[in-house]
Amino acid sequence: LSPDDNQQIEDTLWTRKQLLTKSRYLLFKAKEKWNDDEMIIAIHLFKLYPNIKLAYEYVQRLRQWYNLENKIQPKWWLEKHLEQWVEDIEQDFPKSSSFIRKMLIKHQENIIFFFSDGLTNSKAENLNGKIQRFVANNYGLRNRDFFYYRLQVYFA
Repeated sequence: LSPDDNQQIEDTLWTRKQLLTKSRYLLFKAKEKWNDDEMIIAIHLFKLYPNIKLAYEYVQRLRQWYNLENKIQPKWWLEKHLEQWVEDIEQDFPKSSSFIRKMLIKHQENIIFFFSDGLTNSKAENLNGKIQRFVANNYGLRNRDFFYYRLQVYFA
């Protein structure tokens, strides 16, 4: 921690560290869902850390784009707006943008597919995670047939 982290922020009783701690969960919410206290925290946070404000605005923009209400939009519109979002991020966050671009290119087909059917692969991912945890918990079993039997019975 730097010495500035423990200095009190003017007009508040918080230090910078306390402000960051208090703002953690409000950044997960939409601005419309903030209460009065969260609004005050956000004002101070965004004043001290403009990059956090910019990142928050990008997340909210992506959430707005990734809304099921955009299901009626054509595929080209969705792709164009997603590409514009990535280009804007590349301008403001050049170091992080290559990772974001690679991830979106890799998963773009599944992301756009969400809008055609309104479905995701979250159930399959959840089941895969459960199977991996089951395998990790049963590591070292000597009888593979019995392990597969238990796996089948557990997930049937």
